[in-house]
Amino acid sequence: MTPAFLEKQAGPYAQEWTNGESWKPLHLEVMHCAALEESIRVGLTILANFDRRTDCWNVDVEQDGSRFSWDRVQEFAAAYRWWLERTALLLKAVTECENSGYHVDGADRIRDAYREVSLMSLDIPQVRRSLESLGQGRGKPMGQAFDELRDHLRRRRTG
Repeated sequence: MTPAFLEKQAGPYAQEWTNGESWKPLHLEVMHCAALEESIRVGLTILANFDRRTDCWNVDVEQDGSRFSWDRVQEFAAAYRWWLERTALLLKAVTECENSGYHVDGADRIRDAYREVSLMSLDIPQVRRSLESLGQGRGKPMGQAFDELRDHLRRRRTG
């Protein structure tokens, strides 16, 4: 029971917080955002593990080319696609929290990581066809293609 003098001073503020449970939705929002921060940490850790595994495999392949396997490349790509799908859902929830006025620790890091992974060539059959085509003398090496693209863009800007 609140003393009478406190009730007069605290007014509706005391009544709001002592009689009702209006704090619960706000508390749930804050807890939801805190859970997102933990999910971001987990997502970044998973990505770091994927990166470490692919880096180790790349070193092994560089040292012994016979270890290369398109099936293994496909496994790595599937893992990264899996991560992208889940992270896209996480980013939607992060945006909702931010739109509600909350700061979500790690949001920029997970967005940057998502952007980097989404730029990877994860369509392995297409990558394989492109490399085979290049090996057969069809197509152009990447450096040459970039040079031609850059020249084309310069001509468009000046032309």
